[in-house]
Amino acid sequence: MPEATRTFGQVNGRDLRYVQVPWDEFCQAAGEEIARMYEWFDEEGYVADIPTLREEYPDLTTFEQYLRQSG
Repeated sequence: MPEATRTFGQVNGRDLRYVQVPWDEFCQAAGEEIARMYEWFDEEGYVADIPTLREEYPDLTTFEQYLRQSG
């Protein structure tokens, strides 16, 4: 999330800062199932070999490109 926040800020020309809400507060706001999913994203997450994917799909869009293209 810190990297995504930096990229989002660069694209929007703003100085943004990522602040993680404590899990118990997030769980109260979003519900237990959603909180568990995001905890998994934070602790385990998905794994992708980006360099290999770029070799196979050279036009693969980066997050920054996506943000700039989508406005």
